Amino acid sequence: MRKLHLTIALVAVATTAGIASAGDEYQVVSGDSLYRIAKKHDCTVAQLERANDLDTDVIYAGQTIIIPDCEDDAVGPKTKAKSSSKKKGKGKGKKAIRDGNPDPADYDLTPAPKKVKAQKGQSIGKPWNGSLKNATKLTKGKGYFIRRPERAYGANYVVTHVEKAIKAVRKRFPRVHTLAIGDLSAKSGGDIGNHHSHESGRDVDIGFYFKKKPSGYPDSFIAHDSAKLDLAATWALVYAFARTADQVNGVKVIFLDRGVQKRLYDWAKDHSVPEDFLDKVFQYGGGDGTGIVRHEDSHEDHIHVRFKCPDKDTRCED
Repeated sequence: MRKLHLTIALVAVATTAGIASAGDEYQVVSGDSLYRIAKKHDCTVAQLERANDLDTDVIYAGQTIIIPDCEDDAVGPKTKAKSSSKKKGKGKGKKAIRDGNPDPADYDLTPAPKKVKAQKGQSIGKPWNGSLKNATKLTKGKGYFIRRPERAYGANYVVTHVEKAIKAVRKRFPRVHTLAIGDLSAKSGGDIGNHHSHESGRDVDIGFYFKKKPSGYPDSFIAHDSAKLDLAATWALVYAFARTADQVNGVKVIFLDRGVQKRLYDWAKDHSVPEDFLDKVFQYGGGDGTGIVRHEDSHEDHIHVRFKCPDKDTRCED
């Protein structure tokens, strides 16, 4: 697996208006743009759009904007613009250009999150021909609904990664609805029906985030074109998993319908995520056509995340 890094463009913007604290309200003044407000508060346009339920980046003087907590890096690490000329001019996002701000972008590389320790000897064999020993159960938690608790078992590091990813997204987007969690594995692994894998505790199916929770969700998965997909939050979820790909016990592959990939790819690109990075994440798009996120039929209503074998765990097979 190639090393995965995310670089996000941040543009230094000068303004005389006051800065609100996270959770405060900001009143738009003449000359403001959502982009300028976002940068001044160390947020992204997507965060402000989500926190204020905005379907457009057009704002007007006198409008009140809620400033969310933008500290977590679920949709990508943030770094303040530097005076150095290194890498200037690369990858200025469409949003910056559309807002008429020609200032040069400055990029930085942020390391992957802290490693998650794995308990060896749990995942045995291959995902499609294996078993599970001394399983760890994903238990009820804030922000997610386990559709079939009897199939919510996995290797301990897999369960931890799932919990951390959901927590990261909810910190970034506190108003998102409950997320549907599909199958991991049975307590002892093996065939659980309706799956070609999920046998060794290293697979998990997870639903999408929507602008408004659809009827029947999270009890059932909902296809991406059957309701208004929350692209910002869903991208954050995909990124929260994909950014672990450099880790020994991180993500190996994510299966997702090509149509959903395109929507997330286009959204992220339009919100200043560099195209070369997106080509490393998604099979869809340019690059070499590989990517961590790969097309798989029947994955238009959920993402399927598969994790690597623990390092030097000889009973586990990729």
